[in-house]
Amino acid sequence: MPEIAHICPSNYLPLRMAWLGPLAFNRRHLDLLPRELPGVYLLQHIAIKSGAFPVFYVGQSRDLHRRLAEHQASVIGGVGFFRGLRAAYFSAAHVRPHQLDDVERSLIQLLRPPANDRAPSPRQFLLPTFPPRRIPRPEQLQP
Repeated sequence: MPEIAHICPSNYLPLRMAWLGPLAFNRRHLDLLPRELPGVYLLQHIAIKSGAFPVFYVGQSRDLHRRLAEHQASVIGGVGFFRGLRAAYFSAAHVRPHQLDDVERSLIQLLRPPANDRAPSPRQFLLPTFPPRRIPRPEQLQP
């Protein structure tokens, strides 16, 4: 991830987000999302050697379940930015509808995912919290 201090303006607004994921991109996990829930999502893959979940796409929707189900059809078909991936993962977080554009744009600015072809500037730069980015080591897990 880029050094946040270099791309984050001084007037950013911190935003605490409750993320679901990263989860395997399958129907069982998609069904954990309530229908008609607005929010942002990260499409990810796993880097086996490091255990990291690099983000390759950031999106938003007024109905996360519906939009991710549309993406899932591309995962199954190996279409577009899903071509060549062994496994896909997603993370999602609820966002109020009036904040969708700014949260998505801020995430794109911060993460620079390769499948987002442009990084539009947000009206208000937000610094959201992120979902876990690595598989925890056994000694990091709470008993």
